[in-house]
Amino acid sequence: SEQGNRRAANGHPEPYHVKYWGIGNEVWGAWQIGTTTAKDYSQRVKHFISAMKAVDPSINIVVVGNSPLTDDPEDAAAVWNRTVLGKLGKDIDYLSWHIYQPDKADWRETYDPHELYFAVCAAPLDIAQILTRIEKQIEGIVAPRKILQAVDEWNLWLLPLDKKTSMHNVTYTLRDALYTTSTLITFFKHSRTVGMANLAQLVNVLPLIKTSENNAFATAIFFPFVLFRQMQPYLLHTQCSCETFNTNRISINMNAHEKVPYLDELATISEDGRCLSVVLVNRFPINQMKVHIRLEKATGVVKNALRITAASTSSFNDSTHPNRVHISDLTSIKKESDGFSVILRPCSVSLLEFELKKAE
Repeated sequence: SEQGNRRAANGHPEPYHVKYWGIGNEVWGAWQIGTTTAKDYSQRVKHFISAMKAVDPSINIVVVGNSPLTDDPEDAAAVWNRTVLGKLGKDIDYLSWHIYQPDKADWRETYDPHELYFAVCAAPLDIAQILTRIEKQIEGIVAPRKILQAVDEWNLWLLPLDKKTSMHNVTYTLRDALYTTSTLITFFKHSRTVGMANLAQLVNVLPLIKTSENNAFATAIFFPFVLFRQMQPYLLHTQCSCETFNTNRISINMNAHEKVPYLDELATISEDGRCLSVVLVNRFPINQMKVHIRLEKATGVVKNALRITAASTSSFNDSTHPNRVHISDLTSIKKESDGFSVILRPCSVSLLEFELKKAE
């Protein structure tokens, strides 16, 4: 083909064997080239799928979905998904949707810091609600066929300090590391239906990493991904009891919530049952938290413990001070008769890795 010849001329004669193909991007939106209706989009996509799978039937097809912000079946996003799933459900592998919190239509130039802190910490609950709504749509329309969700753009996006409506110059704080961690926890807990979840945009734009001519540094939201590399492949059921807080609605995609736990948690285990990885999020902004971890039908020893921390909730990294938010060793763990206890610093994320053996 013409493009194959072009690839070869550029030094790569063999195909790249790309297996995941997204067709379109947010085409329900007026700002997109090719914006259209769900019905017209579905008809176009059928032609794409037919041509693409004629070349490689093993590829995975990702199509444009949308994020219902309410339980109303006539929510515009729900109607879009219903149409696309109904017309393409037999031919696709992933339904894509995006979320940036808060929605920029609701941006304020100033926020009450206390109100914003708790709203950001609780915002992953809104993501969980959207995941559940789409799960129900998929199960109701295409079951028993399995279609997965692809949350292939997500991030926290607040107005930059220079007040310009931009994805550039966004400053991420320790608070935002908690948001990122709880969002990853949410995806893990919905892993039955979430096939991929991709933070956008990675470098300099809503960044995990910021660069300049002379250096590069990790932003606060980089560090949860470092800890999550230590998670195991199997999810464990957990029970948590702790104090709670309430939040106010600050955006169409950041609603008011009641009885939000101050402790967020996730536990995963290896296939052989010997390695347990636990993530703990202390959402108290100024109070430390003592957490008791009780292991059922097992005993263990701590083999690694790390935490993301900084001096305050508003601490951030920059080129002059690249280590204000950082990962350090967590040493406040004690063995107890029925498990372990650990002291969590205020506004912190902790990872504990245990080596397990069955209780005698």
